[in-house]
Amino acid sequence: MRGDMPRVEPDPTQRQCMRRASTHDVDALIGICRQGFPDSLRWHGIRSVAVNWWTTAIDTEAAETWVHAPDDVISGVALLVIDRDLWSREGIRRKVGAGRVLASSLMHPGRAVGVLRKKIVARLAPRRNPISASTTDVPARTAWLEIIAVLPSMRGRGIARRLMEVCEGRTQELGCAAIGLCVDPQNESAIRLYETMGYVRGARTCSGWTYVKRLSQAVLPRQTC
Repeated sequence: MRGDMPRVEPDPTQRQCMRRASTHDVDALIGICRQGFPDSLRWHGIRSVAVNWWTTAIDTEAAETWVHAPDDVISGVALLVIDRDLWSREGIRRKVGAGRVLASSLMHPGRAVGVLRKKIVARLAPRRNPISASTTDVPARTAWLEIIAVLPSMRGRGIARRLMEVCEGRTQELGCAAIGLCVDPQNESAIRLYETMGYVRGARTCSGWTYVKRLSQAVLPRQTC
C-alpha cells in the first residue's frame, strides 16, 4: 500500500535554503572559516577578532553575505562585495589593534609565520615578478566573491555552485557587468568548478589566480559596484 512506502527526503541542496546571513549567524560562519581556511590567523586567533570581522562584514552596505542553511543549519557561506570602493574604505573597521594581533600570533606561532611569509612575498613579488596583464578585461563595475566556503563534511553536494549562482543572480540584479574572485593556484577542485561555470582566468596576483565571469545585461541597473 502507498502508506507503507518509505518516505524519500528531498536533496537538501535542491530546497529553497539560501538566505542572507545575520549577526546571529556569526558563530556558525567562524566555524566554517576555521575548517575551510586552516592556515588563516584571522579565524584561528583570538575569537573577538573573527567576531568583529564577520559582524562588520554582515552589517556593511558594501557586501552581502549569503548562506546555505537547510533546516537553518548553515553549511556554506559566500561573501559578495558589491561596492569595492566602500569595502576598501571600511577596511579599518574590520581590522584589530596590534595587541590582539600579537596575542593571536602567540597563540598560533606556526600560522603567524605563514602569514608573515605571505606578506613578504606580496611585497617582493611586484619587484621580482611583476603581475602580468590580465587575459580578460575586467569591467569597471565588477562584483567580487571575497569568501566562498563549505563545511568539509558537506562538500561534493553542489553547495558551492548554488551559492555562486545566487551571487551571480544578485550581481545581475545590482547592475554589475561581471563577477570575479581570486583562488589559490593549488586549489584545483575550486578552479575546476569556476572554469566549468564560465569563469575565465586572468592575472596571477600575489594571492593567486584571478577569475572573472561576464554576465548578461542586468535586470535592475544600479550604481552599486
